[in-house]
Amino acid sequence: PQPTYLPSVATWHPLAKPRAEAAPAPAQPAGQGVHVMRVVQEFMQQSASQLTYHGIHQLHTEMPEGQLCVFFRNNHFSTMMKHRRELFLLCTDVGYLDKPNLVWERLADVSGECSAFYDGDFAPYDHTAERRAAAGAPLVTADAVASALANIGNKAATAVGDAVGAVGGVVTAVPVR
Repeated sequence: PQPTYLPSVATWHPLAKPRAEAAPAPAQPAGQGVHVMRVVQEFMQQSASQLTYHGIHQLHTEMPEGQLCVFFRNNHFSTMMKHRRELFLLCTDVGYLDKPNLVWERLADVSGECSAFYDGDFAPYDHTAERRAAAGAPLVTADAVASALANIGNKAATAVGDAVGAVGGVVTAVPVR
């Protein structure tokens, strides 16, 4: 089957019919097609990060406390955990390599403007520790991060291992205490 294209997003579904075989669209009142197009464009602009406020609400509602999962946003896989009724993303980006003790980022909104960073114990991240890192604080491997997560429980460590395996088995080393 041929791919079906929507404005700004390419999608494909095996049951989609090529445009030549599709039934003609029903006639719409004048101006309704333009309205629909504007609604679709507005949605695409508001959800360009692949996350909506409805999605965040659903995660808070459906995800059990202490649960780990693989989260996909901005074309990037992350490990997510619900802890103390908050959603946290494991910081594995190479941009955090020089941030000692920075382990978690709180997911609070779609834009990331209300994000906050936390250490491995879910305490607010101490930004002054960056100066100590410049003085030679050691960095550890992903194995050390998995070991730290084992303190949360064997289930957490297993979920992280599964998540790492699902994305090719590669995790950037992150600093921990």
